Amino acid sequence: MSSALKVAVVTGSNKGIGFAIVEHLCKQLGSSWAVYVTSRDEARGADALSQLKQRGVEPRFHQLDIDSQESVDRLAAYLKGTYGGLDILVNNAGIAYKGDSTAPFAEQAEVTIATNFWSTLRICDALFPLLRPHARVVHLCSSVSDMALNKASPELQKKLTQPMSLDEVKQLMSDFVARAKAGTVQEAGWPQTAYGVSKVGVRLMTYAQAREVKGDDIVINCCCPGYVDTDMSSHKGPKTIYEGADTPVYLATLPPGIKEPIGEHLYERKVVPWAVKPDFKFVKQLMSDFVARAKAGTVQEAGWPQTAYGVSKVGVRLMTYAQARDVKGDDIVINCCCPGYVDTDMTSHKGPKTIYEGADTPVYLATLPPGVKQPIGEHLYERKVVPWAVKPGFTIA
Repeated sequence: MSSALKVAVVTGSNKGIGFAIVEHLCKQLGSSWAVYVTSRDEARGADALSQLKQRGVEPRFHQLDIDSQESVDRLAAYLKGTYGGLDILVNNAGIAYKGDSTAPFAEQAEVTIATNFWSTLRICDALFPLLRPHARVVHLCSSVSDMALNKASPELQKKLTQPMSLDEVKQLMSDFVARAKAGTVQEAGWPQTAYGVSKVGVRLMTYAQAREVKGDDIVINCCCPGYVDTDMSSHKGPKTIYEGADTPVYLATLPPGIKEPIGEHLYERKVVPWAVKPDFKFVKQLMSDFVARAKAGTVQEAGWPQTAYGVSKVGVRLMTYAQARDVKGDDIVINCCCPGYVDTDMTSHKGPKTIYEGADTPVYLATLPPGVKQPIGEHLYERKVVPWAVKPGFTIA
């Protein structure tokens, strides 16, 4: 038994983001670690191993099909017999139907939830007993989970944003698939997105596991890698696989004794709160309130900052979130963005960016391809999603 070695396993890592995660881990962790590429197909796994060795790293390989209990059990037995435990698990394997898929929604729901939720859980059930002290678990999630939450009915939103046990999360996923088969998804308050709901399941699973899994400094998080140039995005994502691997690797290598993030969802190393964004009626009322307060001279007493321009852009941003959820249509995508500090009349020509540099993100968003999964209902800067959250260090009364 090679018990002296620490062990990292990355599921679905013969290509794409998983491939890049393996490479990063090998470079960061060094020779005292055994880092495993896994793949359903052994030939593709061997090819990935060869490519990675050409890039100067020495990972190992084990066949793994997360949809197969037998395959998962073989990996668990191998790790236990060879190393006695596991130190890093990155659940990267997953699927998504293309936007133009003609498969019935019931089929998409069943297959997508089966792989992205149930098979991820299958891996956890098999490998969590092997987790050693200070182990790190990372589930690849997606900001599409936020979109799905915000497109759910108010009743379902309330349920989804309350703390849930893992058993309750399982029941939710089963209910969604049953509703899809019965053709009553929307009547039950669910959005019509199998991939989005599967990632809601992964996110809620993360929150539940972080509360329920017992162990010495075992830390479980999930993250969105962003819109990455992979097969899943039909190579339309602006991020490279190495950029997409950054946050998963950051979470997988959190140091011992870390206090945060634990049981969180991150994007670009920042925690993204799990919350419903305001509806349009609320946004309009908010803007009317600010103007009334300004006229009455009570802006600061009401908690508003003394900036008309800033508050107007708060309104635009909240309007974007609300519209993305409320506007009905076939693949209608609504986003907002910051062009940066641009050399224009508005900045008195003090901005360092040219007008063409400032135009880059608006044009990127205006030309997103049909069936794009993300960004939807987001705010971007330099083609990257900027989470809507209070930054650390601020105090909220």
